[in-house]
Amino acid sequence: MPIQIKIIKKYLEFHRYIGQSTAWNVLYRIVMNHARYIIREKIRNAQDLHTVFTLTHLFLATINFERWAKLEAYWPKNPRMMRVSSSRAEQYVIDKFNIFGAWLSRILLFDRNKKISTKFSWLTEIWCMLSVNTIFRSAPDALYIKFYSPSTELRAAELEVTGDQPFFRKKIIIFPGWNELIFAYSEFNTSFTGIGRVKLWPSDDQPMRLIFTWLDLVSFADTEKNVLQNKREKLKNIKCVCWDLDNTLWSGVIGDDLASNVILNSGVLLLIQEFDRRGIIQSIVSKNDFEIAWKKIKELNIEKYFLYPSINWGLKSEGIKSIAGELNIGLDSIAVIDDSIWEREEILTHLPMVRTFDPEELGTLLSRNDFMVPVTKESMVRRKMYQEELTRKVISENWGADFHGFLQTCEMEMKIFSPNILEHQERSLELLQRTNQFNLSGRSFDKGSFDKMLRHQDYEHFCIKVKDKFGDYGIVLFASLRLTEKEIILEDLAMSCRVAQKMVETTFLYWCASYAKRINKLFFKISLSMTYKNKPLQQCLESLDLITSSLSMDDSKILIIDLAQEIDIPQIIKIT
Repeated sequence: MPIQIKIIKKYLEFHRYIGQSTAWNVLYRIVMNHARYIIREKIRNAQDLHTVFTLTHLFLATINFERWAKLEAYWPKNPRMMRVSSSRAEQYVIDKFNIFGAWLSRILLFDRNKKISTKFSWLTEIWCMLSVNTIFRSAPDALYIKFYSPSTELRAAELEVTGDQPFFRKKIIIFPGWNELIFAYSEFNTSFTGIGRVKLWPSDDQPMRLIFTWLDLVSFADTEKNVLQNKREKLKNIKCVCWDLDNTLWSGVIGDDLASNVILNSGVLLLIQEFDRRGIIQSIVSKNDFEIAWKKIKELNIEKYFLYPSINWGLKSEGIKSIAGELNIGLDSIAVIDDSIWEREEILTHLPMVRTFDPEELGTLLSRNDFMVPVTKESMVRRKMYQEELTRKVISENWGADFHGFLQTCEMEMKIFSPNILEHQERSLELLQRTNQFNLSGRSFDKGSFDKMLRHQDYEHFCIKVKDKFGDYGIVLFASLRLTEKEIILEDLAMSCRVAQKMVETTFLYWCASYAKRINKLFFKISLSMTYKNKPLQQCLESLDLITSSLSMDDSKILIIDLAQEIDIPQIIKIT
């Protein structure tokens, strides 16, 4: 039976997952049952796992990994959840039941082999299996992991779940101090074949010590689910992280200390690289002399990671606004990491929508929902795309007011296709989740609702891929169109701001109208939800010459295009 664990954060109420097939059953097996847990032979000293401390009903388990050690446990196909209160009552009854069995074995002289006690334990196991498989029906919400790393160095570990084949794998960056990770249960395959296994091991071959407080499948209380969902909806994904330099990116003060004494803080490089892999753009906002600071950044060979750095003696809030303008992103999608509480307060006073973090919080950033952005082919090269855009911007300035003339020299090509493979679907979902300024409906999508939309028979879905002579933008637009007997209605459109004002959305809308006319529809309609964030898209749609009429409601508008008119697609972008 499971140990009774209360998480320190009282705003979360967890339900415990129980049964012999518990994925992360190491903790309660060690503490309560003296049972055998599945662990690879090189974990040093099983006794270390008995180092258990009770702090306000919280159990801790220390696990020491030797070289090549691996922690492994069963992963169930159909896990069941049980309320903490029910688990406590059940545990109390089972404890008394087993105590009674042990007492009978002691007082009955003929039971020298403890057969009665063994039979009571067997009945307990039978009850556990029955309760898991027939009584408790709710599925878990997440795999929740919380642990403390006593090391002063950044480490990494691999988390893998497998059946006959691996179906889930994540690299976990382990920061000194407390680490907290939540993996939604929906991320895991529930139809795998073979015996499920979940494994955790250090990414390198060096010993590692971790002290776990939580390592289990959990369910949240209904009220807390709503709170967490609201938080996820309110917090937009982070698109840009702005780093302070002194005592944040590196240790020391570059203006006061010898440059040779200034080094990157532990774990910062790996965090920068992981942000870059996730497609989160990075910049610098620091009060320093630009030449001195940038020279050090180049010495550390990390200058390629930072776009539009703001290194000067002005207000950091002004620097952040300048960075957001250059990247063409909203201020509410920017995070700042700064060791100075004064600077963080200055930023929040002038820009309350910006999220600020102390460097001591670095260990929690990668597991935060707003940093958990989808990783796609496009996201992994997003920095390169922004750098290519900087080249375009420099050249376009030489054309002055003749911007269309500049676009024609860019040799732009657009490919329109259906997102029929997983890679294209993941990118389409990323656009819907990340895009605000060029989002037609403003609706929130998760993987489940997006997959459901893709399966709807009355809809057609398109991806747009764009490239020019400077480079490949990748997939920059997703659209969902509903087909009726007489018309096509554009209900969802999300476009990357990187191709804003490049005729991409206009060309696509003309193509949609032409497509509707080719399949003998009478009207092409655009269903626009007007938000304070998608004003750039509103302005684009209002300037379309094709619009013949419109219907306005509270916060929405239907734009109507009568297909009896001639539809001439602009020729600035070549459609392939």
